[in-house]
Amino acid sequence: MLAYYKRTNSAPVLKKTESKRDVWVNLLQPTPGELHKVCDEFYLPYEDIHHILDKDEKAQIEIGEKHVLIVFQIPHAGKALPFSLILTRSAIITISLEQYGFLSTILERPPADFYTSKRTRATLHFYRLALKSFMRGLEQTEQRMEKLEASIMKGHRATDSLQNILKLQKQLIYFNTAIVSNEGILEKMLQEPAIPKYQSDQDVLNDLLLENTQAKAMISIYTQILSTLGETYSSLINNNVNHTMKILTSFTIIMTIPTVISSTYGMNIGLPLQSHPFAFLIVMAGTALLAVVAAVIFRFMRWL
Repeated sequence: MLAYYKRTNSAPVLKKTESKRDVWVNLLQPTPGELHKVCDEFYLPYEDIHHILDKDEKAQIEIGEKHVLIVFQIPHAGKALPFSLILTRSAIITISLEQYGFLSTILERPPADFYTSKRTRATLHFYRLALKSFMRGLEQTEQRMEKLEASIMKGHRATDSLQNILKLQKQLIYFNTAIVSNEGILEKMLQEPAIPKYQSDQDVLNDLLLENTQAKAMISIYTQILSTLGETYSSLINNNVNHTMKILTSFTIIMTIPTVISSTYGMNIGLPLQSHPFAFLIVMAGTALLAVVAAVIFRFMRWL
């Protein structure tokens, strides 16, 4: 999908436009034909741009003769996908491989100072809203971790708990890789003379770097908590196995008592009470008594 939007000081509402000057060009899941069209309209080298359609594209900054290409990593569906911006002299071009939520936010409720003619500031707004989506993703991760902790403590299905731990760990790895990569891009933007910046833009960049650092710290904390949950889960499983083994061992020993006695009285030799009229009842009673004594001992040892 290809759309052109414009918002200036004289026209404070973000609207679709046919203009090619001071516009935001929004490419959503673009086809090669749409990308070719935009490259022709804004005199961009297609051979230097088309690679950003790759879902595995990493965060980067490329400085061209007539453009600056910036690629951020954006959280989406538990992964980190590229979000690309191309700054030209007359437009800011965004290329999204998925429908990112923060783009809808800008279209519906653009920030007060979001103007398509101020391309550096617009770029910072895009990243700030993307960073907020990071934070929302981390909040959801925290909620899932709390539910997972409660589930583990209640002894719910082990397979589900293990799968959830692995999923959350994988998600945090994606998030951490993306947030670290984006931090490097922000630092390059701060230092890159090809990206025009006013003092207010530099202040916003510094604020974003601080927020980025806070997000990175949160990811580190959640990673440690997940690691602790994994260790706790492993300890609980081991304790459950040990308890089960104690129970099985206790029953084995208890059942061994009548087995040994019956085997002894099955031998073809002279045995005590063999001529007694109540020999069978006496042997059975003694066997039962010994089994009960063994069960009481194991219960006292908390094996049962």
